[in-house]
Amino acid sequence: MRSSFLPQLPTLDESGLKGFDMTTWWGVSVAAKTPQPVVDRLSAEILKGDGLARHEGAAAQYGL
Repeated sequence: MRSSFLPQLPTLDESGLKGFDMTTWWGVSVAAKTPQPVVDRLSAEILKGDGLARHEGAAAQYGL
């Protein structure tokens, strides 16, 4: 799929990398001595996916 942010940029497939699969992952780190209740709350909020639709819209704005 061609990026709407850079439509002139060829896709990986068009560039000769047929079948290339690209995966993105995210990580969250906290300081070693972060209190466990803070870590638990952060984990719970991330797992809820709170605001996911909002982030998808922002990502689409940049062709991601």
